[in-house]
Parts: sequence; C-alpha cells; structure tokens
Amino acid sequence: MKFAPLCFLLSASAIAAGAAQIGQTYDEVIASHGQPSSRMESGSIRILRYPRQILKLQDGIVVDISIPPRPRHSDSTPTTSAADAPARLGHLEIAALRLKRARAEDRIRAIVNQPAPTQVRTTRMRVQTTHGSWYPEPAGAPDFAVADARATQQKNYDGKGYLAAGADPGTVYLGDDLEYNPLLSYYYADRTIPKKKLRPEEMEEINALFRSIAECDRQLKSPPTPSKEAPSSADIAQSPASPDKSAAAPDKSPAPASIRRERTADGT
Repeated sequence: MKFAPLCFLLSASAIAAGAAQIGQTYDEVIASHGQPSSRMESGSIRILRYPRQILKLQDGIVVDISIPPRPRHSDSTPTTSAADAPARLGHLEIAALRLKRARAEDRIRAIVNQPAPTQVRTTRMRVQTTHGSWYPEPAGAPDFAVADARATQQKNYDGKGYLAAGADPGTVYLGDDLEYNPLLSYYYADRTIPKKKLRPEEMEEINALFRSIAECDRQLKSPPTPSKEAPSSADIAQSPASPDKSAAAPDKSPAPASIRRERTADGT
C-alpha cells in the first residue's frame, strides 16, 4: 500500500509528458516532443502535426489540441503504425498551403519584373536597339527544391553601352544595369523590355521563396483528411501539379536576341 501514491504520481507524470497542453509555448512543445512530422504556417498561425496529436499555435502559444483521425482497417488488412502513415491534411490546411505558395510566386514575380533604370535618349548617345523579344521562351518551371538564382545570372549586356527596345526607342538603358537569367525567365512578364540586374540579396530572397514553394508542394502531395460534410468546389480542387524540373542550366541557355547598332541622325 505504501507504493500506491508513488505509482499514481508516476502514471500521471507519464500521461502529462505524452501530451501537449493549452498555453505551452512553441519552444516548450519542441523541447518536450521534438520536431513534428509536418508543419504549416500562415501568418501568426502555426500547425504542428505529431503522430498522436495536432497542435494549433497562435503567436507562438498552443491554443488548440486535436487527435488525428485513425484509418479503419478490416481484419484481413494489415494495420500501419501512426509513425509510418503519411500525414493527412485537412481542407483548411490545404487551402492555407496553396495561399502560401501563391504568395511566394507573386513575390518572385515582383522582384524579377522590377523596372530597370532608364535614361532619356540624346543625340550624343550611340545606342544599340533590340527589336522584338529580348529573351527566349523559358524551358520550364525551376526545380524549387535545388534551384539557385545566383548560379544562373548572366551579365550579357555588361560593357555594351546604351541599349534601347524597338518598341520604345526613346527610352535608353545602360547595359551594365541589365541581366538575363534563364532560371528566372519563367517569371518574366514582358520579354520585349530588358530586366533589371538583381542584387545578391534579392537572389537570396528568391532562393528562400523557392524552398518555401518546394515545401508546400511536398505537403500538398499528402491525401486530404476525409470529412463527414460534403466539400465545397474549392475543397475538391486538385492540388497544384509538381513543377517541371527542367530549369535551364547556364551553359545550355540560348543567347539573348541579337542586337544591331543604330547610329543617331548626326552620325555619331
């Protein structure tokens, strides 16, 4: 009988250690349970999935705990342990991942399509004009898991002086301010105008966004959690297709459109 209270305390401690609690911080959850099998973040909301529980954190604090549904198996079907089963996403989690992925691509487009610095054309300038498209069509979407925008940046226009587009010959660009990047060409909005040369920190941000997209694609491959209610049309939409892993390499990229030299009216 002496050991009954002690056994009860040990049993209660084991139960407490096996489950998170409302109000715990993110650091406390990771310290006691380790890294989750999968995670999802959207703004201040963070969802951590463990084999036996799903934790919802807001501003770094656990606000909700749920138990993931267990698949039913017939007597003839071998069961799979929770650790071996793939993580299943709910419809809200899928929508959040799609939104995160779309925002990452929007940010990449905003960086890639920044307007290049321009100058007003004068009669003393010796200008080379490009007619039609400045850049070839892209080979396909980048491989978001490994793509590196820094490795494929091409400085083809360095030292070429003043350049202009045939559609707007009065606007002049300095070649040293321009670039061509076959990896980022997938996101070029208008190929008839030159692209601004990106800074190293901008390309590093793009690489981080690539990895975020790759993680979203990985999680979106998980089957959705079955729902008792009929899903809406947004819920039953197909997950985004896996991106084509055929990003152009620097040594295989076609050269930009040829440039012909035009002299100004005064012969300079």
